[in-house]
Amino acid sequence: MSLSPEQIAYFQEHASDSVQGGLIGTYAAGLGLAYIFVGFRVWARRAEKTAFGHDDWLIIAALAPLSAYAIAGWAAVSIGEGRHIIFVTNTAVFVQTYVTAIVAYSICVVLTKLSILCFYCRLFFPIKTLYYIAWGFGIFIVAYNLALIFVTAFECIPLSSLWTGAPATCFDTLPPFTTLGIVNVVTDVGILALPIRHVLLLHLSLTRRIQVLGIFLLGAVVCVFGIIRVVTLAQAPPGDPSYNQALSGLWSFWEIAVGIVAACLPTLAVLATRSHLSKVSASVVHLMSLTFRRSQGGSANNTKISGHSVHESRNDENEYEQLPEWSVARGTSGDSKNPMHPTHGDASSFVASSIAERGERKEVVYTV
Repeated sequence: MSLSPEQIAYFQEHASDSVQGGLIGTYAAGLGLAYIFVGFRVWARRAEKTAFGHDDWLIIAALAPLSAYAIAGWAAVSIGEGRHIIFVTNTAVFVQTYVTAIVAYSICVVLTKLSILCFYCRLFFPIKTLYYIAWGFGIFIVAYNLALIFVTAFECIPLSSLWTGAPATCFDTLPPFTTLGIVNVVTDVGILALPIRHVLLLHLSLTRRIQVLGIFLLGAVVCVFGIIRVVTLAQAPPGDPSYNQALSGLWSFWEIAVGIVAACLPTLAVLATRSHLSKVSASVVHLMSLTFRRSQGGSANNTKISGHSVHESRNDENEYEQLPEWSVARGTSGDSKNPMHPTHGDASSFVASSIAERGERKEVVYTV
């Protein structure tokens, strides 16, 4: 990249311009936050003696590309990212960290969103409509992120010319990056809206349903970060990538870090339940009870957990009215070969009370 004498003079006059502190702090804070929440999620599963599901393994795996992004970011800062381009001491390493960050971003987005979709499928099993929509979302998410990696890989042919300076054929990546960024935000909104109808149709009081929705809708923060990222990416002036594009890189990292945190929030509601901190957690646990396997039964439903049972008579054929008979016994475990099917495992139970819409009091034993 050739710079005009005027640009060089401007950069030298503004040698003190730097966002390096913000980049270093962002990578440290985002990485730490994600590890803490995933750690709490793992602790919650073990504390409740519940088998890990595909959603759990996917969110744990998402920490790897998040860490790779942070390491690449720190390496880039050490050679001048966050300052004007003339202060970058190693252009080859700078470009390589840029490519690494994009690939890590895409992989992290895929793993996080697939984790959320698998969680929905476990939570609302056996609702087939949601199951098929989740699969559609999953395939689409993998496809557009592969497209993002493809654009990065063929930004220049050969790609190594980006850091060697060899002759190459290159194209402007801003339009496809911006377009794929918008698509990413749209899928965030779609995933966020996916469980709303199913939560609203559950047999809970309106207040309880709103509380449960509130936990799921906390993921809207990810949408906000995604929108900010697209805007900063589209508005970044050309010619000084180490400084002008640092802000979009910062928001990209926050987006994937907060995405991991948001994916853990519904699962972590069990921690509040164990501490008796919130009635909201009981509602979330009510949802989580739907993740257990379906046993054979008649027109009535028996919820049987560790020797406890609840009989619920339902006449409506609606899938939300006729909740299946769930049976969870200590010492049982299993794992579906299909990542979009629920997993089952050991669990310790607790009792939570809820008031049915018809005014009858039911005492149900829930297990997470």
